Amino acid sequence: MRRAGITLAALLLIGAPVTVLAQSPSSSEPPSFEMAPGVTAQGLAFVGGSQEPAIVRLRFDPGASVDVEGSSEISLVTIDSGALTVSTNVDLTVYSASDPAAAGRNAPANTDNAIQAGEYFVVPPGAPGHLSNPGTAETVMSIANLPGPGADASASPGASAAPEGSGSPTGSAAPTSASSPAADGQQVAASETEFAITLASAPAGGPTTFNVKNDGTIDHEFVIVRTDLPEDQLPQANGEVIEDQLESLGEVEDVAPGTSKSFTVSLAPGHYVVFCNIPGHYPAGMHEEITVQ
Repeated sequence: MRRAGITLAALLLIGAPVTVLAQSPSSSEPPSFEMAPGVTAQGLAFVGGSQEPAIVRLRFDPGASVDVEGSSEISLVTIDSGALTVSTNVDLTVYSASDPAAAGRNAPANTDNAIQAGEYFVVPPGAPGHLSNPGTAETVMSIANLPGPGADASASPGASAAPEGSGSPTGSAAPTSASSPAADGQQVAASETEFAITLASAPAGGPTTFNVKNDGTIDHEFVIVRTDLPEDQLPQANGEVIEDQLESLGEVEDVAPGTSKSFTVSLAPGHYVVFCNIPGHYPAGMHEEITVQ
C-alpha cells in the first residue's frame, strides 16, 4: 500500500465563505481566513501552486460556532486540542488516534456530538454541519480534503485524460495488470467507485484472479486481507487500515479512473475483507467482505 500523503483537490472550507487575512502561499506565514466571529482558519498546505489551501487548521474561541455547507468532497477531520460539538445530517464514526485498534464509536445524525482532542472522523460528501466550541478554552481542529463524486479527475494525482481520438500506443496508457491472470481458476470482476467496492460474483476459493476496474473519478487501490474481524472494524489510524496488523494476501495500487489492474491469490476457506486503503476511503465505506466455504 502506498504511504504517500492524502490526495487533495481543493480548499476544505466545505463551501463556507471566508475573508482572507493573510498573504498567498509565497508568504512565509500560512494564510489565515475568518470564517465566522471567533472562528479562524489557517492554510497548512497547498497543491499545485494553488492560491487556496488544501489542508486547513481551524481555531475556535470559547463559545464560537460556524455552519458549514455540504460539498462534493470527503473530509477527514481531526481534533488537535480542546473539544468540539459537531452536528450533521449523517451518522459519523469517531476514532481514537491514540488507540487505533479500538472500534469507532457512533455519533448519531442530527445530534450535538462531543468530539475530544485526539479523535478523528470522516464526513461524507454532501453533508452540511454545525461546529461549536462550548468550552472555556480554545479548540483547534485540522481538516484535510479528498475529492468525492463528480470531482475533476484531472486534479487527482496519477489520473490522466486520453487525448481525443487517440487509439494508438502513443495515446493514453492502456489498463495495466499487476500480474497476468491465472490460466485456470476463477475470475472475479471488482468495480470501485466513490466510495464503494462491488464484486460481480462470490469467489468460490482456490486460485482467484481479481480484475479490478476503477469506475470512479479519483485514484483507488484494492487490498485483500484474511481476518475474523467484521469488514467495518479493521484496525485504523488516521483514516487508513493498519495493514501490518492483518494477514494481507495481495493488492493493486494506483488504479487510475477508467483503468483496470489484475492480480491472483489463492483463497482457502475463511473470511476475507477487500478495501481501498487510500486515506479516508475505508472509513467512508469502501470495503466488502468475502466468505469462502
